Amino acid sequence: MKITVLTSTQPKQYYLKDLWDKKIKFTLGKDIDLPHGWYELNIECTGERIDIQTILIDDWNMKKLIYTGYYVDGKGVRHQPAKSLWDKGGVFKIWVHTSIGVFIDRVVRCIRNTDFGKDFSENYLFTCDKPTVLDSSYPIHLRSFFETADGPHWWHKDSEIIPYRDAPMPKVDKRLLIEECKKLCAHKRDGGYNVISTHANTIFDLPFVKVDPDLYPCLTQLMSDIGLKELMSLGLASLNPGQYLDVHNDDQGYNRPEAIKYLKGCNNFYWQLTDPKDTYFKYGRCGLLPIERPLFINTVYHVHSVVNVSKTTTRTILNLVGRYND
Repeated sequence: MKITVLTSTQPKQYYLKDLWDKKIKFTLGKDIDLPHGWYELNIECTGERIDIQTILIDDWNMKKLIYTGYYVDGKGVRHQPAKSLWDKGGVFKIWVHTSIGVFIDRVVRCIRNTDFGKDFSENYLFTCDKPTVLDSSYPIHLRSFFETADGPHWWHKDSEIIPYRDAPMPKVDKRLLIEECKKLCAHKRDGGYNVISTHANTIFDLPFVKVDPDLYPCLTQLMSDIGLKELMSLGLASLNPGQYLDVHNDDQGYNRPEAIKYLKGCNNFYWQLTDPKDTYFKYGRCGLLPIERPLFINTVYHVHSVVNVSKTTTRTILNLVGRYND
C-alpha cells in the first residue's frame, strides 16, 4: 500500500496504528509492506498549520471519503468535518484499508451520501472492532471469535441494526433489585452461565409479566427510569469465574412475530450489576461493548458472546425486554 497526502505543508510527524494499537512508521508516497487489514493514519501537528487537500491510496483519490477523518486538537477536542491541523499537539485521524475495495465498501455502506462533510457524531455511532486475546484454556472457537477484528464501523442512529444505545442509570438499590428478581423469576438454567428468568427455557418471550409495585418497588422504579411500560421478560444471570456465554444471537426459538418484535433493535436493557472488570461482551462486527454503564443492546441482529475472565469473582447481569413508552 502507498499513502500520499496532498497538503499545503508537508507533514513532519505521522504514523499508522494497526488494530492491535501498534504504531507503524512509514514514509508518505512510498510503498509500505503491510498485512491485509485496517490501519488508522495519524498526522500530527507540530505547530505549523497544515491544510489537507486530499489523500491518495495507491494513487486512488479518496475525494469525499476523506470526510470520515477528523481532527483532535491539542486540548483533546474532536472536530469534524476537518481537513486542517492548526495547533501543536493536535492530530488528524482517518481509517484506511490495504484494499481500496474494502475501504470503499465499508464507508459507502455505512455513511449516507448526504452526510459527507458533516459531523458524523450527530447521526452515527462509531465503533471499532479490535482483537481481544483470551487465555488458551478457552475453546478455540471462542478465542477465534474474540480475536477476529472487523475494524471501524459507522452505525446510523435511526437504523434497526445499530449495536447499542446508552440507557439511563436507574436510581435503585442493586442489592434489593437482585432480591426482587429472584422472587419474580420462576425458571432457571444452571451451568457456568446460571440464569433465572420469568419464562421457561430462559428465553425472552410472551406473555407480558405483571409487576406489582407493592411487591417489586425497585423493579417498578427501574422500569420507570428506563421508560419500560410493560415487562415481557426478565433474566438475571450469574457468570462464574472463567465461564462464558457461548457465541449466538437471540433469534433462536422465536417463531412468533408477536414476541420478537419487542426484542428487535436496541430494546434489550442490559445492566451489569457487579463490577464489570474482567468481563468482555463482544459483538461480531462491533467489538467490545462499554458495559461499565447500562445499555439498550441489539442482540437479534448482532452475533455476540460474554466471557468472565476473572479467576475469583462471579458477575451478575440483568436483562429486561418489553414494551417501551412512545
